[in-house]
Amino acid sequence: MSRNKTIGCTFMIAGTALGAGMLALPMVSAGSGFFVSAPALICLWALMCYTALLTLEVNIHFPMGTSFGTMAQDTLGRWGKWVAFIAMILLFYALTAAYISGGSTLFSQVAASYFHIHVPTMLTAFCFTGVFGLIIYWKTKAVDYVNRVLFTIKIAALVISISAMVTHVHRNMLVDLAHHPVYIWAALPIMFTSFGFHGSIPSILKYLGHDAKRLRFVFIVGSIIPLIIYLFWVLVTVGVLPLTGPHSFKQIADSNGSVGMFTVELSRWFHSHMIVVAINLFSNIAVTTSFLGVGLGLFDYFCDNLKQVRVAKRELAAVITFIPPLIFALVYPKGFIFALGFAAICLAVLAVLLPTSMVWAWRNRDDAEHRQILYRVAGNKGVIAVVFAIGVLIILLQILTMCHVLPQL
Repeated sequence: MSRNKTIGCTFMIAGTALGAGMLALPMVSAGSGFFVSAPALICLWALMCYTALLTLEVNIHFPMGTSFGTMAQDTLGRWGKWVAFIAMILLFYALTAAYISGGSTLFSQVAASYFHIHVPTMLTAFCFTGVFGLIIYWKTKAVDYVNRVLFTIKIAALVISISAMVTHVHRNMLVDLAHHPVYIWAALPIMFTSFGFHGSIPSILKYLGHDAKRLRFVFIVGSIIPLIIYLFWVLVTVGVLPLTGPHSFKQIADSNGSVGMFTVELSRWFHSHMIVVAINLFSNIAVTTSFLGVGLGLFDYFCDNLKQVRVAKRELAAVITFIPPLIFALVYPKGFIFALGFAAICLAVLAVLLPTSMVWAWRNRDDAEHRQILYRVAGNKGVIAVVFAIGVLIILLQILTMCHVLPQL
């Protein structure tokens, strides 16, 4: 049973990362090209994996299921709790809104392409949120099992897609002179967000227990799976879809970076029905698994903070979890790139600034020398300070991007 839980949690981490963020990667990587984007992805994976282990170092010394807010209050004081609360809420709402927005446009596109039925994105947004929100509301084990099945199908569809697309990669596109390294600065926050699973860490500890060795394995392996897939995904998409011209990345960017538009334009370059089906299947399931992981983390967070509510606590948590992002998706159906960019700011606070601050405070408490150490990550104060500074840089880059200071495709 414990081995099955370890596998399930590993897939849950990987599945949470492999979502709308992955679908956005080619669109933000195209400008700088593969050979600039690949090293950036590797560095950001190392950063996010390390900060996940920093979070584990603190979280493992608290009761199972303890939220970020509770940990931040205990280590940083009341201000830490409020920073964690605001960052968590805004991050999860932004990501959930992005996934609902992306999922609704994808599902509408599938209905139009395969069944020749026009289904409004408003209706698909309601259906997407209702069906998968109900699974999250039911119980964590349900999310685990559903995620395992979907993750397996997703990987199979992705393998088919990438294997078929590799033969269509044009080397001249990978070294296109139109690529410019300066575009990477605006892309870094979106790439950073693509490795985000940290909000689910308390839920993983609650489900898996305080086994540091198993948890470390889950976080490292669960995050390295997306890295490998991202590298291949960016390689084949940037090598197939032209940067400019008809049916290009530039055309997608001009349409506000719609997920549905990306899959449509990518599919136009293939005459094989199997490849088109695999691309659409992967895209839809990728958004779904991310929604399940992020939604679970937000739902558990509200349940933890509604302990004093004695009646309909889970029902209230479900309403607070899903209604606000659903409203955003209904009002701004093509806003997933914007939502992901805003999420990068919140994620930098939640996944970098808070863990480094909490570990710094935790290691320097008066009782640090006398308490039992269940887990400690390698790295002294200098390393932690550098990681903190990188988190600040990510925030600054996204703010500059939103202000249109940094060049974008």
